[in-house]
Amino acid sequence: MSRYSCRRSARSVYVGVDTVSGAELHWDLESSRNLNALAVGPSGSGKTVSLACLANRLARRFGFSILAIDMKGEYADLLGSFYNLRIRMVNPVVQRLNPCNTPEQLLTAVRAVFGERAAARYSYVLRIACEASEPLDKVASEYIGYEPLARFSECFSGESSVSIGSLFAAPTVLYLGSLLRICPRCVPAMYTFVLESAISLDKPRELILIVDEAWSVARYLSPRDLSAYLRLARSANVGVFMATQSLDDAPEPRVLIENSSLLLLFASDPAFAARLGSYVKVPQDVFEEVYRGLGVGECIAKIPGVGGYRICYVDPSPIR
Repeated sequence: MSRYSCRRSARSVYVGVDTVSGAELHWDLESSRNLNALAVGPSGSGKTVSLACLANRLARRFGFSILAIDMKGEYADLLGSFYNLRIRMVNPVVQRLNPCNTPEQLLTAVRAVFGERAAARYSYVLRIACEASEPLDKVASEYIGYEPLARFSECFSGESSVSIGSLFAAPTVLYLGSLLRICPRCVPAMYTFVLESAISLDKPRELILIVDEAWSVARYLSPRDLSAYLRLARSANVGVFMATQSLDDAPEPRVLIENSSLLLLFASDPAFAARLGSYVKVPQDVFEEVYRGLGVGECIAKIPGVGGYRICYVDPSPIR
């Protein structure tokens, strides 16, 4: 593990403390090839708090907007209560999204999750709804078949006041817990739709897109498509923050790692460490020995502007 000391710069954000040297660790955005971050670890390890605190610091220090795709309602509490951000909560089961003029984004989501055949059959309904600005459910009745597609269509309405662009304009939490209970297959489709829209549409400012349970969307995208999304994010002023309990469900875990500038690997059992260690450039015996000694909020971190991997306590303090 490197002992290189990272100093704060005009374009950096505080991450936490090196538990070996006691030095502060700062993420240097200028030396980052992108603004993507990946946090891997089990429930309770600190990955959710870590991504929320970093997003909060970017919002306050540099004016980034935040859109968190939330499965369990955690980000709304963290960003709204703990970090005192004015958060808008959107539940697409209750507050439908207006997809007008974004048929390609919808089709990309359907194609990725439900397959080419379903996308070809469903494209007719999607295009009519988007281009005619009609409520999607009124024309969806013309499609008879796969129930998850019908459920997915129910999240959109041409008469809705919740436009896709408004999700990126101010700190927002898109809560998908209700959608998960109704139809789990629709959740990765919504992830894909939002990711496609974030990269394709104009945004008023730089955006941090927090993707909770990232494996659930990664497993439906080919490695090539996933890599393309993550590479295009930087040119679209989007930083994709991904939280996942496992890399094993992704079609190609190295795509997530190689396209993330910031990497946070949180504590777990030895078997988990062995699998995770195979993906990073740290000697396996060293990785497992260090990994087993980590506590909550501590991780093995790779931070742009810092040499090598560091043992880091991610400081969740709201004031930095």
